[in-house]
Amino acid sequence: MGSQSDSKVLSLAMPLMDRPFIFHVIEHLVSQDIKDIHMVVCQPFDLVKELVNDGSRWGISITYHHAQMSKDIYKTVQYVDNFSDKDPFLLVNGHNLPVVDIIVSKPDNTNANPLLYTCSHGNKPPSWTGWAWIFKKHLYHFHNSHDMDMLYNALMKEGGQKADSFDCLCANSYHDLYNSHFQMIQKKVLDLKFSGNEVENGIWISRNVKLHPTAKVYSPVFLGENSEISAGCTIGPNAFVGKNCFVGEKTEIADSVVFSETFMGEGLEIKRFLVNKKQLFNHKSGALVPIPEDFILGDFSTFSSYNPLKKFLKRFL
Repeated sequence: MGSQSDSKVLSLAMPLMDRPFIFHVIEHLVSQDIKDIHMVVCQPFDLVKELVNDGSRWGISITYHHAQMSKDIYKTVQYVDNFSDKDPFLLVNGHNLPVVDIIVSKPDNTNANPLLYTCSHGNKPPSWTGWAWIFKKHLYHFHNSHDMDMLYNALMKEGGQKADSFDCLCANSYHDLYNSHFQMIQKKVLDLKFSGNEVENGIWISRNVKLHPTAKVYSPVFLGENSEISAGCTIGPNAFVGKNCFVGEKTEIADSVVFSETFMGEGLEIKRFLVNKKQLFNHKSGALVPIPEDFILGDFSTFSSYNPLKKFLKRFL
């Protein structure tokens, strides 16, 4: 498994539904009976190791390999001393998750050609996900491949075959994460699981959620644990609210994703946005806008520790 540098690596930690995107990738591999994973990571190397750890929570083994720069990711794969001379190994790009039956499509050593998993997006031609079954004899291509396109072209020249996946989740950008959330709550990806009790068709409410009696919820909706939805709010359709969030009175959220630990003020209209604490990503325009005013958007941990009575009394002490 490989991952890129800086913001690309940080995207692995971004949540998809109730946990980091990379956890869904690992859990899908585990469901396919893959128990030995080697992760090639550049910077920030320690952040990824701390997040994922040694794999024991999934009952598997994860070994880490440090690439100095993002262009060295594939070159570093060559030095993973764990490849069979006969059987293929699975190459994974941790920012993409094609939901396919990996084991059933695994090529045997009588064919010995690479099998590359592609994904179709709307009317666009299929593109490579970075996932492939590859044989040890193809490793020499990794030395001169500085990105996915170069490696894809080299493997196709080696007789590579393509297998298309119609369900593929991505974490390459805010735009991709936005779309991936809706693939999940609209039940377009049935093989991946997430927490929360589906109290009605398409309405998931996690534990310790405070939902005011006057708030309205329209399917599909996901409300993360320990979140609070205030009076007069309208949530949905197509709304995801992460864990430990606060939504102020009369705020409307539709066709939007709100990341965990986000405070949202009163009377807001959030439609077709991705909200990450004090950042607002406009899905339509692609603009990322910082919001300086804490009473509009902010960090819920700061809000929850704020005591207005204490601040008031300080004026007279």
